[in-house]
Amino acid sequence: MGAIINMNLVNEKIIFEINLGIVRLSGLDISSKPLQLAIKVHQ
Repeated sequence: MGAIINMNLVNEKIIFEINLGIVRLSGLDISSKPLQLAIKVHQ
C-alpha cells in the first residue's frame, strides 16, 4: 500500500515526505504543521 511518512537523512538533517493519499485511506489525520515542514506532500 505504501508509507505514510518517508524519512531520509541528508546533510545530517532529517527530511521527510508525506503521502496524503495513504493518510486519508488509513483514516488518520495529520495536523498542518508537519504538512508545512515536509519537503514534499504527495496527493
